[in-house]
Amino acid sequence: MAVDSINSRRGQQVFVGLLSVAIFIMLIQIAKTVRTQVDLSREQQFSVSSGLLDLLQLSAKKNLSIHITAFSAQQGRRDALARNQTVEDMLMQLSRHSDNLQWTMVDFDAERNIAMQMGVSSYGTLVVEVGDDRFDVPERNVFYKQIGGQGFQFVGEASLEDGLRQILFPNPLRAGVLSGVGGRNLYDTTPSGFSNLMKTFENNGYTIEKIPILETQNFSEDLDVLLVLEPQSALGMQVEQLLAEYFQGGGQLWFVSDLAPVVLPSIFQVQWSEGVVAEPSALFPYWDYPIIPSTRIEEVDGLMGDLSFVLQRGGALISESANDGIEHHGIVKLSSNGWLEVDEIGQQQAPKFTNGIDWKGSANMIMGLHNDGVRSILMRDVDWLQNSMIAEVPANLQLADALIKWLKQETQSDSAGRKLSEPMLITQPQLSKIRWSVLLPLPLIITGFGVLVWWRRDGK
Repeated sequence: MAVDSINSRRGQQVFVGLLSVAIFIMLIQIAKTVRTQVDLSREQQFSVSSGLLDLLQLSAKKNLSIHITAFSAQQGRRDALARNQTVEDMLMQLSRHSDNLQWTMVDFDAERNIAMQMGVSSYGTLVVEVGDDRFDVPERNVFYKQIGGQGFQFVGEASLEDGLRQILFPNPLRAGVLSGVGGRNLYDTTPSGFSNLMKTFENNGYTIEKIPILETQNFSEDLDVLLVLEPQSALGMQVEQLLAEYFQGGGQLWFVSDLAPVVLPSIFQVQWSEGVVAEPSALFPYWDYPIIPSTRIEEVDGLMGDLSFVLQRGGALISESANDGIEHHGIVKLSSNGWLEVDEIGQQQAPKFTNGIDWKGSANMIMGLHNDGVRSILMRDVDWLQNSMIAEVPANLQLADALIKWLKQETQSDSAGRKLSEPMLITQPQLSKIRWSVLLPLPLIITGFGVLVWWRRDGK
């Protein structure tokens, strides 16, 4: 009798184990086919890329209706269901953000007549009609699959952005990027690159072109803005003089340099300060991950609602007495309690104000210049706009978008004017606590369950 009881118990344990494995495998298969994404930001702001949202709202402002017809993937594909659900999920999110966007899913095999009427001959094609214009996105530009890899990468949003941009900006502005000085790379899509910043310029109606420093005798008057993005070496007197002539002649600049120029400070009438930016209201207790609140952001018309953005460490700009028609406007500045930490500080050591050594006051981290009605921007640091930072804090890109609109002198009513949401910012210490709060209970639950089973067995 005891043997039968033991065998029965073992049979139950084997059955429960096999059932658990089966449920686990089933959940994995469901996760592969049903792709669910949870967006916890306010009003689900970050479900769709900020650039695509801007283009959708700009099309609405221009009273352009958008209709997207999505044809299904080939039924014989193993991932056909996942592809169709991914596209449908994107279309649902787009329609939620834009009232002038309608969409239709079409089964390519069952409704072949619709495909023939629209001139579509391939599975997975997106047909986008914007007013009287139309562009098609083939499936290869919606999903990207590496050779030999499993699964796919969805790139449909980027393809939609490219198509909408060409329709909304038939006569784009020209933005030149000074190259050959080791500056930041707008074409780099890696985490350390700045491709998101380039896309933001493009979504505001600019085309980006390189201006080789070695081939430049003067900067073209046809440029709408010239970008100098944190050169890694000194520009030299000749290049600075060319930049000064361009600026004084009414050219528009977005100038970022951690290295103090020689000629340009007197032209801009700005002092390049050394040290590390320290802002008590933003830095502490996590000074290495400063969060600048929207109350410190001024002069930018496109920013509505609450906004925080992360600005990495860097020097600041101090205005001097301006003349010759130049006006200074502090766009992002330190509070009256902020200072520039000049002393050497360790990686884990918080900055501390030292009277007589550190500079204290309302210095500018982002400064706007008005030169006879033409606007320019000066900054000391651009790391907060690299792809990895934007992935962590999307509001950084929103600020960049507002700065571009400020350069173009677009007011809130002129631009798309979408309401900005404040993302949840998590510092590294907070992330560690969340990680341990998730991981630690799992082995405790398993151990507790084992003790309970042992106690019940021992009691019998």
